[in-house]
Amino acid sequence: AASARSICLPAGSSCNGDHQRQLDDLDDRNGGEHANHRGVQRHHRAGDAGIKYIVNIGTDLTTTQQAIDLAEKYDRMFATAGIHPHDAREAGGESLVQLEEIARHPKVVAMGEIGLDYYRNLSPGEIQRDIFRQQIRIAHRLNKPLVIHDRDAHPDILQILKEERAG
Repeated sequence: AASARSICLPAGSSCNGDHQRQLDDLDDRNGGEHANHRGVQRHHRAGDAGIKYIVNIGTDLTTTQQAIDLAEKYDRMFATAGIHPHDAREAGGESLVQLEEIARHPKVVAMGEIGLDYYRNLSPGEIQRDIFRQQIRIAHRLNKPLVIHDRDAHPDILQILKEERAG
């Protein structure tokens, strides 16, 4: 039996411009009829290439909502909901409440991109670990898998997953 092929496209500002351009091309809000036509063509090309599903990765509240909005337009498209470790310092109580609410959307198939990034360290490690734990707990409550970002943080990722019974 043939296995399903899928592609994940990061929706967040931390990804390279080409992925964001691809998302913009699929989203007719960013360029009117011409962009919508390109987006429909890309969507059909993905299907023609045997790609059954596309998962757009949310990296903050804004990109999560953008990924959901786009997923609502196409049956084969889905989204994740998450706060990237680079943005952990800006996350907190209310944003996590909003994230959990957004993650309940039926097109959201996982929590992510979440985790730890000790290479760039754009958010303090302690805050990254706290936000990572809280998002794992949201995933538990919603019965969603995780899409994990792990950069130079492997021992801490494994320890937190073990402690949160997510591994």
